[in-house]
Amino acid sequence: MDEDRFKQNLVKLLQGMILPMPVKPESVERVRAVRDILRRKYKLSRLEASFTAAALFGFLGPYYAIEVCLTSRYDDDLEAPDEQCEPVKVIKRRREQAATLVTLLEISAAEAKEVISRIRPTASNWKPSLRKPKWHGQQTVSVE
Repeated sequence: MDEDRFKQNLVKLLQGMILPMPVKPESVERVRAVRDILRRKYKLSRLEASFTAAALFGFLGPYYAIEVCLTSRYDDDLEAPDEQCEPVKVIKRRREQAATLVTLLEISAAEAKEVISRIRPTASNWKPSLRKPKWHGQQTVSVE
């Protein structure tokens, strides 16, 4: 995808769609891990991948996501990680995250749901990866 088209999609996302509720990333490294996975999978520029990763956490840009990781002054305004939420809320969050990927990356809804269910950006006890998950006792919540 070329950079101009991504920018148009980002504007479209900001104008016509509500981002998922902001969730404090576990760490800056987690935001970077999600960014790097998206960058490799979709051959995005670093900037495109950074904005996409930030949007999955509910932020308008990567600088907001990183600032939230490094400070505690916004903690009262942020959502809890997936493990601390009701399953219904996690399902809604993952749907919003998948819709964000569909808008920004112009991928199918099915592919977006699969990517979100594998990388689980807002889970705190899950290492983001596109590999098929092995069962280790973690609760799984479907996006559907």
